[in-house]
Amino acid sequence: MHFSKYAHIHRGITLVELLVATALFSFIMVIVGGIATNTTAANARLKGFRAALDNVSTGLEFATREIRSGKNFHCDSSVSPTDTPRDCVSPGATSFVFLDEDGDSVTYRYNASNKSIERETNGVIVPLTERTEFLVDNFSVTIKGASSMTDFVPTFITLVISGHTTDPRRPVYTVFQTSIAQRAR
Repeated sequence: MHFSKYAHIHRGITLVELLVATALFSFIMVIVGGIATNTTAANARLKGFRAALDNVSTGLEFATREIRSGKNFHCDSSVSPTDTPRDCVSPGATSFVFLDEDGDSVTYRYNASNKSIERETNGVIVPLTERTEFLVDNFSVTIKGASSMTDFVPTFITLVISGHTTDPRRPVYTVFQTSIAQRAR
């Protein structure tokens, strides 16, 4: 019988080579699985943040349109009389009152117990932000130019909302700010 010196090459792989290949494959799959899991969790978190962002943005857009055409802005609805224009610069208040374009009194205020911003007109209170997606931690209003009592100088209102998403595992904290100039009449 004649044996070739290369006959051992064609026998296959050894047990050690099989174990090393299996271990390397398993290690790579664990890393890929971890990346996939983290990506899925990050995507879910971003969807929640996007929903909260849309919620607050929609509320602020509605308030901005209404405030632009308003008049007789009164900072801090707890200070009477609320039908007299009143500025507040620093620190800001957590509520304000004004007359909308129809002459109805509108109040925007922070409700600390519900962690939301509310809008009240004609005794009807409606939340401006939904608690299911975004919890408001702080609401601040500054009003400049309301007490100047002239139609030629617009009133400037700045709203600052800080809060977080309702995801209990990893809430996202953020701050929204908008500045509004009253329309000239």
